[in-house]
Amino acid sequence: MLFLDEVHRLDAQGQEKLFTWLDRKEIYRVGDTAQGLPISLRLVFATTEDIHSTFLTTFLRRIPILVSLPDLQHRSREEKEALTLQFFWQEARTLAARLQLTPRLLQVLTQYVYRGNVGELKNVVKYAVASAWARSPGREMLTVTLHDLPENVMAATPALSEAMGQQEPLLIEPQTSLVWLLRARDPVQGLIYDVQCRVLAQYEAVLNKKTVWEEAQRSMGEEIETLFDRLIFDNHDSSSSQMLLLIAHQVREEYYRLEKRFNIQFNGNCLYALSHYLIHRSRQPQSTINNEKARQLEDFLVQKFQLLYRFCEAILGALTLKLDIEPQRIDLLLLVLWFHKNGAISQQQVTRAIILAHGYATASSIANVANRLLKSQLFESFDMPLDVTPEAIANQVMAYIESHALASGLIILVDMGSLNAIHRHFNRRLSTPMAIINNVSTGMAMYVGERILQGVMLEDIVREIGDDLAVEHQLYYPQTDKPRAILTTCATGLGAAANLSALLKASIPEALGIDIVACDVETLADPARREPMLSRYEVLAIVGTLDPHLADLPWISLDSLISGEGSRPLMRIFGELATAEQVSEINNLILKNFSLRRVIESVTILDTAKVINQVEQFLLRYEHLAGRDVPNDRKVALYVHISCLIERLIRHASPAQYTGGQCPDRELATLREAFSVIESGYSVKIPVVELCYIHDILTRETEFIQEDQDF
Repeated sequence: MLFLDEVHRLDAQGQEKLFTWLDRKEIYRVGDTAQGLPISLRLVFATTEDIHSTFLTTFLRRIPILVSLPDLQHRSREEKEALTLQFFWQEARTLAARLQLTPRLLQVLTQYVYRGNVGELKNVVKYAVASAWARSPGREMLTVTLHDLPENVMAATPALSEAMGQQEPLLIEPQTSLVWLLRARDPVQGLIYDVQCRVLAQYEAVLNKKTVWEEAQRSMGEEIETLFDRLIFDNHDSSSSQMLLLIAHQVREEYYRLEKRFNIQFNGNCLYALSHYLIHRSRQPQSTINNEKARQLEDFLVQKFQLLYRFCEAILGALTLKLDIEPQRIDLLLLVLWFHKNGAISQQQVTRAIILAHGYATASSIANVANRLLKSQLFESFDMPLDVTPEAIANQVMAYIESHALASGLIILVDMGSLNAIHRHFNRRLSTPMAIINNVSTGMAMYVGERILQGVMLEDIVREIGDDLAVEHQLYYPQTDKPRAILTTCATGLGAAANLSALLKASIPEALGIDIVACDVETLADPARREPMLSRYEVLAIVGTLDPHLADLPWISLDSLISGEGSRPLMRIFGELATAEQVSEINNLILKNFSLRRVIESVTILDTAKVINQVEQFLLRYEHLAGRDVPNDRKVALYVHISCLIERLIRHASPAQYTGGQCPDRELATLREAFSVIESGYSVKIPVVELCYIHDILTRETEFIQEDQDF
């Protein structure tokens, strides 16, 4: 490589002599014009003059790359300040001394017009440091002020009228990293970097068992929330307004595109905060964050917030291409934690539906009409050529399944029986229940869409459509990799079972990927209704107040969990799925969450302390009147059941009839007398059907409630 500086000194004849090499990559010895010598060489020219007035047009045309470096006067204030700090940093290392720079000094050096360009700035810095050293030779810290500047620079100082504000002097240590020094002068980038470091430090504390994840997560969320607030409210840079509008538009566009796909929703403030973060992130230099720590946190968040992680990954990936930004791993992690902190929630998991039909726009037309009439984008469409193979269709369906949240299943409406064969190509790869229904039409799409919007389960939709319409249908379940689940049930009804599932869900880390599913006792008792539930999930255990006596499925009673004995079989189940630390965490959370008080709080809105006291008085009075002790497991069941019973009576939601075993008159009188304390305490009258049900709980002959009683 040959570097020619001040190339503008070449006259026209000298420039023409370079044409031979520029055209043919050959040179000639002095005096030899017959034989050219080929050489492998690159030429780099440099000049400080205007190229269009100094060089031949034919010469410029032969130079493929022209790079214009603006003089110091035409560079941004941030770049001039960065160069100034770099030169002071070099002087500090040369002298092995600490330099303290006053804010006014930096302002003057940044705004002064340097006729000698970067070289003059460097000389001015050298002069100022030498002047400060001459005033205080041998001192470990030199304070460089306006008085140390050359006279020509000082002469321009009165023309500077910009307000200084409350700025602190800048201290440069010889061992200071230049990257840190430059970042420290940009408060926003410094703030972002500090928050990133503190988030990783919080997770490191979790790994070192100095804190628990819940506390660390709360602290991380607060750090990120403070950061985003600062980015929004401290933004006074009017030059970035157009870029902010562009980024905000792209963020909203990508969010609306991905919202339905991932079933995730959050408020608009999150989109606005993300836009501000990305505009600052686009200016941030390559981060020096510890990538190993970030990778460990990433692995953890992938397991804990799988759906939210995939959403953030998708939206950042799309914005990377549209906005020319290069987000790093730590940016993705901050967004996951931020969205979770601000209530990014997975919407109610509903069954998804797609329409497969042959023709150019058959499926699209049906989906468009159904979606417009239902006022919801329920259906996706796949228009298939007439000669498409079932395997090609199956691949498209599998791509759809892998890119969408389909926890509740997928309904495929097809136009002819040949498409029913597509299940053979992905049945073993299914990860969600799937139904294929033949003879699709707009009416069928409306029928299915209405039931999806009503929250009807996949199995019930298939059964109803088979009863009401003359169509072929088939239901398929995953053969492998079924989602693991624990079922909760309660004799009181599905509402109480759902509240118990919430307690259990709070006790099991999300990283284990175990669903907690509430199920009413009638479904578990009916083989026809139970089979879809058992086909959909790999059921690990059933937890509740009433044993359904299902073979091969462990039963854990609620009273055993409250007493602590039920945690042992659960630990045996989790021992095969979790680490020793996770098993210990689960055990501690179960003991905490399944206290009698917490369970009653979860199933009723009444005053828990009063309810427990009233039920205790009832049990003591009943044992005295009946002349026998009530076993502990039935006491626990009665505590839960009677707390729900009281609320039902207050809300006038007691069952109208009861078809269980008859309660003897003497037992009814005993129960009525024992319940008098509750009747007077809550001003309610307990009907006979409720007394009969209490009798059956005491004798373990409880019938299944025919209708779901809310609590």
